[in-house]
Amino acid sequence: MSDDGEGAGIYYVREKSFKTLKTSLKDVKKEIGKAEVEALFTTDGVAGNENMIPVDFACLPDGPESFENIEALVAKLKPKGAAETLVKARDLFEANPEKEEDEERPQPMSMDEWRECLEMGDSDEEDEEDDDDDEDDGALIYIREKIFNVLKGKVKGSITKEEAESLTQLEDIPDDENMIPVDMTSLEECANLGDADEIIEKLGAKGFVEAIVKARALFEAKLPDAKKEDVPQPMTAKDLREVMEDMDMQEGDFEGEEEELGLDDEDDEDEDDDEDDEEVEEPPKKKAKA
Repeated sequence: MSDDGEGAGIYYVREKSFKTLKTSLKDVKKEIGKAEVEALFTTDGVAGNENMIPVDFACLPDGPESFENIEALVAKLKPKGAAETLVKARDLFEANPEKEEDEERPQPMSMDEWRECLEMGDSDEEDEEDDDDDEDDGALIYIREKIFNVLKGKVKGSITKEEAESLTQLEDIPDDENMIPVDMTSLEECANLGDADEIIEKLGAKGFVEAIVKARALFEAKLPDAKKEDVPQPMTAKDLREVMEDMDMQEGDFEGEEEELGLDDEDDEDEDDDEDDEEVEEPPKKKAKA
């Protein structure tokens, strides 16, 4: 997760390295090194059962969107400053200022689970580089973060169609409710499908939620190495409604331009020409019979 909104700025770090770093900060005489800070994000050579814990970079003065990656943070704040920021980010997550229910919050995961997310994200990145020009923006959908967190905890049980459809519901929800992006192009089972309704129709309610959870994990795995301007950002329900209204207006303007250019009239003229050709051919046939 990243950027503004409810639950924004969440990243995962190695719990073992975090505890070591936190202890080092208490020793005023000890110098914090760059490697010690970056170790929190290292995955190479780490045991698969090592625990990964979430931190919340909403603690950054310039907001969570200012976090690009750990290297940039260390370069900007120096190792000690970056270490102190990581401790603040963990403290903020544990403080839970939004008073969210535990089942709605990001949960710790093993290094194996985190690697799987990263590997799937890297594989998808390669595919995107190969097919950059053919990328279908229509496969990017926005879902309600609050509902997503609830259904993610129910994915092993039964999920109704109404619950699945509520993920993308925009009507009758608060303007300030947070909407988060999910890129469905990463999933083969959703290839060539358009909106959420089509995906639910093909995969079923539970299959749709499972696909959303998988796609969101892949999306989050790319965030640490991605540039802000290249990543779709979370937005409120109100902002999303306005974006969709603008898109509808643009489509309407385009259709109006087609009419002004006479594209429909050209089609009618072509049909008239065909009819004229058929009428011109009629007299010779009658003469041939005579």
